[in-house]
Amino acid sequence: MNESHRASPSFHTMTVPRFMAAKSHGRKLSVLTAYDYLWAGLFDEAGVDAILVGDSLGMVVQGKSTTMPVTLDQMIYHGEMVVRSVQRALVIVDLPFMSYQVSPMQAVENAGRVFKETGCGAVKLEGGVHQADTIRALASADLPVMAHVGMRPQSVRKLGSMSKIQRDEVELLADAKTAEEAGAFGIVLELMPRSIAAKITNSVSIPTIGIGAGPDCDGQVLVSCDMLGLTAGFQPRFLKRFADLRATSIAAARQYIAEINNGDFPDSVHSHDWRSSSRSLARACRVDVPVPAETDRAKPAGFPSDWFLTDQQSDLRKRSVSRWCDSRNERIDRASPPEMHSPVIEIEKSRSRAIVAPDSNERHRCNLGNEDRARCGNRYWFPDSWRGVEDSNRRFRRRWRSVIQCSHPRHSCR
Repeated sequence: MNESHRASPSFHTMTVPRFMAAKSHGRKLSVLTAYDYLWAGLFDEAGVDAILVGDSLGMVVQGKSTTMPVTLDQMIYHGEMVVRSVQRALVIVDLPFMSYQVSPMQAVENAGRVFKETGCGAVKLEGGVHQADTIRALASADLPVMAHVGMRPQSVRKLGSMSKIQRDEVELLADAKTAEEAGAFGIVLELMPRSIAAKITNSVSIPTIGIGAGPDCDGQVLVSCDMLGLTAGFQPRFLKRFADLRATSIAAARQYIAEINNGDFPDSVHSHDWRSSSRSLARACRVDVPVPAETDRAKPAGFPSDWFLTDQQSDLRKRSVSRWCDSRNERIDRASPPEMHSPVIEIEKSRSRAIVAPDSNERHRCNLGNEDRARCGNRYWFPDSWRGVEDSNRRFRRRWRSVIQCSHPRHSCR
């Protein structure tokens, strides 16, 4: 997550009490759907208040015509991925079709399983008056539950269409008030006239989250794939596309295909050549290696005094630097080119970066007790700025001690 966002005063882990208190503070709530680790992390970093793992995944992820075929196991699978990615937002998981309609006991059992296996913050179910006992049972079991009134996708067979606007004001008001009295901490209002949604919002004390219900609700929710412009052929009046990622993705894929067919990708920049110079090797490993000009022999701050070789030493000291591969027990020998004025750099693939320096004869003084100083012989040197490394990297250092030994006759490093 962005560190500046993490350190901001408004950064708090969203909980159910904070979600409910937003209404009394007059703060609008933002909710988006997410179904996997990647998108959930992006929306959480953006600062969304809640992420809904909706059963709409049956349509936008699985490609089905309704949400009814989605199973409880599938909701748990996607919910666990989202919770693992989110650090701040409140994660709400939908209870799928026929996972709570049989009885309140069934709802408590399945909702408990969702909480245990995903680690989410709340669950959501569709219904008001007809699900009052179920909402009450979940609230009595200390399981936070959000209600959903208006157009209910799981009741599409009864309603006749997923896009039918619900206009029965008496029924909608009764559903919302009953859900609040039963213990719901919030209500989703879907596809209803703005005036009815405003009346419901003013008549209940818990937050209302609208989708196609106008701007007077306490918050808004959209299906993320629709909001990002990834879906085609679906353009209801309430939907605003904040990006056109569908066109961007298609254009990027077409360019990728064209560059492969034309032979432009991969080019030399995106290819590996392990026989290149040491400077190219260091650049590939994202390490800045100072290579001074012929007349510039200034020693960078923090480097050993014998870091750079003279021209005569460069010609005489062609030496082989060996390293143990991270994945295979084989040795790779390389000779430092005479025209280079810096030693050959070997980068271990682990996060511990070892710099191999040349022998220094009399100028070197052994100091085996300090890992931040130069080693004898084919030694490696760890600058002071890299002192705080992980245990795995310390094990790597010890392994190198057993491989690289001092060969200087006047030193007693063995």
